Amino acid sequence: MLTSVLTVGTTAVVTGTLAGRLGPDRCGGHMLARRMVNLVSPFCTLAMGVAVPRYVAMAQNDSERRAFLLAGLRTRRRSWPADWRNRTCR
Repeated sequence: MLTSVLTVGTTAVVTGTLAGRLGPDRCGGHMLARRMVNLVSPFCTLAMGVAVPRYVAMAQNDSERRAFLLAGLRTRRRSWPADWRNRTCR
């Protein structure tokens, strides 16, 4: 509960600060870009946050669990940009 309240409060403060500093056009562009990233994100990650734990829990033995976990990690790694460590926020 506290985490949810803090998240909502922080989002309101950051959004207000961005709107004040960037102006309506640039802030609107930022908000639109953020919405688009949030819309596309589940397709890029293939919902691995749900699928991997589910299949690991349903596995019959340790070798199957390990295989599902490694397959999920490999798939997740491929969905990251090639230069993900070198990216900076501009």
